[in-house]
Amino acid sequence: VKGVAQGFIGFGLKPAIGVVDLLTRTAEGIRNTTTYFEDKKRERVRPPRYFGRDRVLVPYSKIKDEGQELLYKVQNSKYAHDFYVYHFTEENTIILVSDLHLISMNKYNSKLEEWNIKISDIRGLEL
Repeated sequence: VKGVAQGFIGFGLKPAIGVVDLLTRTAEGIRNTTTYFEDKKRERVRPPRYFGRDRVLVPYSKIKDEGQELLYKVQNSKYAHDFYVYHFTEENTIILVSDLHLISMNKYNSKLEEWNIKISDIRGLEL
């Protein structure tokens, strides 16, 4: 008699516990999803791949990839349509050469450009 009574109680109780568990886990999943996008500031794991003017994927080059990333970062992607050519660091300044611009930016905050010159405006160079 005792086992039969436990069976009847379990017959009604187990589905109710399952429904409560379903609702709890669903609410937890929704909460985790909404906080996932709020809490984490997403950063790139690696710089974007460099593509030349001809849009052909070239063999991996860390220097070119870093230069391409600098070009994307400066002034909120102002030069995103330029093609990276070369960059170097001089004291606290990064000088970046693209196909259209010569750009100077702060080494410690590469999002801010210090100055820029269009390549087409350069008449000559003297060393």
